[in-house]
Amino acid sequence: MRALSAVIAAGFLAYIAGPAAACSPPPPPNWHGWLNDPSVAISLARVERVEMLPPDNSGGVIIVPGTAHIVTLEVIQGAPTVNVAQVSGAMEVRQSLTPGVAPLCLNYLNHKEGDLVMMVQTAPSNGPLVYHRGWATLPQLTPYFEKYQ
Repeated sequence: MRALSAVIAAGFLAYIAGPAAACSPPPPPNWHGWLNDPSVAISLARVERVEMLPPDNSGGVIIVPGTAHIVTLEVIQGAPTVNVAQVSGAMEVRQSLTPGVAPLCLNYLNHKEGDLVMMVQTAPSNGPLVYHRGWATLPQLTPYFEKYQ
């Protein structure tokens, strides 16, 4: 009974929050906590290649996915277990103009070939989180970007 109540409450909250909550941006990176935690691996990396994949047509919506191939340039902290990463997301979305079709909330691939990014690995078993320079705003990270520009 308690589990059923929790499911109903979660569904009700999702209904009240609506699509805006579902499309909320991810939380900002925890740079202050990560830079003071030796178990967190942080690397500067470059997007070597962006690959567009074949389109997928699902329910009148055409999604063109892509994958960014990212290579570590310099380890800033810790011991990353990953030196090469792939990040995937939607590169393009062509949505039908059918009335009643809700907007899509997707993970978009915003990386371009040559971009410098920070890769953060919070645990050895986790894949890295990848952040654009716009997310890496702490002054102590700036010299790493400047070195490879």
